[in-house]
Amino acid sequence: MKRAIIVQGQSGSGKTTTIRWIFRWLRLYYKPTISNFWDNGDLSCDLLIGGLNIRLCSAGDEGPFVHDYLTNAIASNANIIIGACRGKGSTNQAMLHILDPYGRSKPVVTSFVKTYHHSSPKAFNKRCAQELRTLLIGLH
Repeated sequence: MKRAIIVQGQSGSGKTTTIRWIFRWLRLYYKPTISNFWDNGDLSCDLLIGGLNIRLCSAGDEGPFVHDYLTNAIASNANIIIGACRGKGSTNQAMLHILDPYGRSKPVVTSFVKTYHHSSPKAFNKRCAQELRTLLIGLH
């Protein structure tokens, strides 16, 4: 079953920063094989840890991009999808449409991690780390 962790917040609230932190944390503690890496301000890549595929993308400011990214991630062999969206508007609508919890072939949204302007990154980073540790148990 696929899982999704969604980092949600306004423009400039720390969505990309949070996903970069997740990427660095996974690289440090799990030494994944990294493929399809790009970094143009937003970060995107596929990670392989043990037999678990993780698809990660921090671009969450444009609805059509979020829609296409999630559609491709669901169709891929990703076990965990880590993505971003704004709190409302087209990116949020794309996220909610694609990750409909009642769709049988769609991933289960494990958590929405909200970011806020001027908030300390420690609280949501800790929550992400705990969530990922739970999903990655036995792979370290």
